[in-house]
Amino acid sequence: MVMRILLCVILLLGSGFAHGETIDDFIYKAEKFRHDHKLDIAVRLMKEAVKLHPEKPESYSFLGYYLGIQSYQKKSDYLFNSSINLLNKAVCEDPLNPISRFHRGVTLIRYGKLEKHLQQGIGDLELFLNLYSSRCEKLSFEFLLESYAHLAEARMQIQEQHKAILAWEKIIALSPDSPQASRAEQYIQRFETGENYVTLPVQKIDPNYVKSLERQLQRSPQNVNTLIDLSEAYFHLAEYDATKGLCQKALELDYNNIRAIKLSALAALKDEDSTFHKNTIQFSEILFKLDCALKNAPADKELHLIRGILIAEISQNEKRLQQAFNDLNYILNSYAPECLKKQALQWLEITHQKMLITSWNYNSLVNTVAQDAKPEQKEVQM
Repeated sequence: MVMRILLCVILLLGSGFAHGETIDDFIYKAEKFRHDHKLDIAVRLMKEAVKLHPEKPESYSFLGYYLGIQSYQKKSDYLFNSSINLLNKAVCEDPLNPISRFHRGVTLIRYGKLEKHLQQGIGDLELFLNLYSSRCEKLSFEFLLESYAHLAEARMQIQEQHKAILAWEKIIALSPDSPQASRAEQYIQRFETGENYVTLPVQKIDPNYVKSLERQLQRSPQNVNTLIDLSEAYFHLAEYDATKGLCQKALELDYNNIRAIKLSALAALKDEDSTFHKNTIQFSEILFKLDCALKNAPADKELHLIRGILIAEISQNEKRLQQAFNDLNYILNSYAPECLKKQALQWLEITHQKMLITSWNYNSLVNTVAQDAKPEQKEVQM
């Protein structure tokens, strides 16, 4: 599948210029390194391509796309800005190049931190879809599915849920038996029922579906989406150790993956047989991951709810409890589904009680220490 996508990219780019073999070679090799998780080498190749072919917008597009991925991995605003500058240059030089529009749209939606990034990314991907219809013979079908998936993600973040559902439904209609369609169906179900990872009960999973994911993982053991899809299936089967193990593998490949962070936190919370509730190091590690995830996706309501529940369930730290209080209040004051608000209210009451107890214990300790520190006063007899 990867090779087919690469060949489609080469065909598309080669059709735009007479002397495109050399730049195609750069792109082919760089994409292969990217899929082999050797992004640094891919970046070096495309930097060389920019030097040798500064007149080719494709060189800027692929380099910008790779730097966007690195900005996410390294949490670097500088790399993100460099990425967008390169992608803007590619789009300006060839506004109707679908690959440049796809690269910029995906980068803005995945790694942008502002609403204007989401809006611009949506515009790029919508234009990409229009261009795809006229150049479909030279573009891989995978580009189409990925575009709709990112459009749905962006629509959800700006509270356009019904447009997000239309994008998910498009994925299902285009490729009903694909893993992308399976994920789309799950997202639609969660929205329509108001369910999410926290409220979603253990449910019956088709064994054939699990076996299919296991076979996919055997063929592509470093496919992050397959790792997380299988971990979610195990989560519904209450196999929490397996869920945590697969999430850990996914996070080794993409350490800021939000789906993996959510599932690993929830699996730890739900696993009553684990030592997580007594293990300060494990708790701190997961909390740190949730903190990082919320920096990248500050409007993700599930992340706020999960972090709030995690802290309310385990922590006694007064500052952390205040953070949980803020997270849960954020849910109540947002356009979150009622089921999320119901949970937030329930855990807000628990958090408030713990804050009162923690504050009372602290004040009591301070008063005791202060009392013990006072010098003894002897009674003066008149």
